[in-house]
Amino acid sequence: MGDGLVNYIVVLDSAELEADLYHRYSNQKTPLGETINVLRLDKSPGATERDKGWVKADGEAAIKEYFFGSSRKNLSPVTLSVSYDELAIFRALDGMFPT
Repeated sequence: MGDGLVNYIVVLDSAELEADLYHRYSNQKTPLGETINVLRLDKSPGATERDKGWVKADGEAAIKEYFFGSSRKNLSPVTLSVSYDELAIFRALDGMFPT
């Protein structure tokens, strides 16, 4: 687990994932000698599953609102004009910037 500072792993409502993580980390310890514990929490009784159609429609609506706005928000488009003489275009060559 990276830097070894994790000593509790919490899994939400998945016995398979809990078992996998338990087998993977039960023999390991943190740098301070603490055991790594895997805990499974049951899903809240009030939680409901969202069907895939609703999730897809909600995502599409968010994208549409991002690009086109909504009836609740006024868009304020801005136009900026620059003459060709004032314009400077530079091209970055490969290897100019270290990655």
